[in-house]
Amino acid sequence: MSVLSAIREEAEPIINGMGFKIVEIKLGLSHKLNHISIVIYSKTGVGVNDCSSVSKNILPRLELIDGLDNISLEITSPGINRQIKSKEEYNIFVEKGIKLLLNNSTDWIGGIIKETRENILFLSTEKGIIEINMENIKKAKLDYSQEDR
Repeated sequence: MSVLSAIREEAEPIINGMGFKIVEIKLGLSHKLNHISIVIYSKTGVGVNDCSSVSKNILPRLELIDGLDNISLEITSPGINRQIKSKEEYNIFVEKGIKLLLNNSTDWIGGIIKETRENILFLSTEKGIIEINMENIKKAKLDYSQEDR
């Protein structure tokens, strides 16, 4: 098992139990420090106190992972303009506003994620719900202004 998988295995049940979902986990090494960055999400939002609480609850578990010494842990929210980096994130952000740039277009499409099924994203736009094959998405980012329409 990779160190990244071990981090997820230790952290995910705790984070889920606290009412959050893991959006992304990054692991980097510098100056003999293992930098772990975990992005968490909740439909009700993620505040500074939430990040602090998650950090305090998972750090002792992460310190038990073999080969993971000198940990620097950072817990953050996705932010309002997060670049969507994986297909799994579309599921996490259902009912949230996004902007998409498709492979064959120069115009961004805005809307609200209604659902995902297999490789299809259902996006509610001003013109109705459109189906987009995720393979055709060049870039995507959260855009909370879409939720105000």
